[in-house]
Amino acid sequence: MEVETIKEILQRKDLKSDVVRVLGIFGGSLWLSEVEDEIKAMNGSMGIQFQGDVKKAVEELEKEGIVILDYRPKGDLSGKSVREYLVKLKDLSATLVALAGDEKYRRYMNVRREAMWR
Repeated sequence: MEVETIKEILQRKDLKSDVVRVLGIFGGSLWLSEVEDEIKAMNGSMGIQFQGDVKKAVEELEKEGIVILDYRPKGDLSGKSVREYLVKLKDLSATLVALAGDEKYRRYMNVRREAMWR
């Protein structure tokens, strides 16, 4: 995966770019439900209203070759498991290079750092 391809996605400033951002923040993989929660947290911390269908955005990123979707069991604290999609970046290192120049990503990382030191 080329860094330029990911930079182009980040410049769109849409839900797909937010999916890439949160996956980059969390090491390249999250459960689909966590992707939505983290996008809401990121946008909420910046006063941006969350809108859109995360599953559709993730499916489009899969078609573009940016992420892999893996439908698998997810355990919980009760010992039971449910099946959910694990969303994984195909190329974490290229994504992190692209994110280094992304303003929204840097702003949110600063917000997270400040929250940790309060």
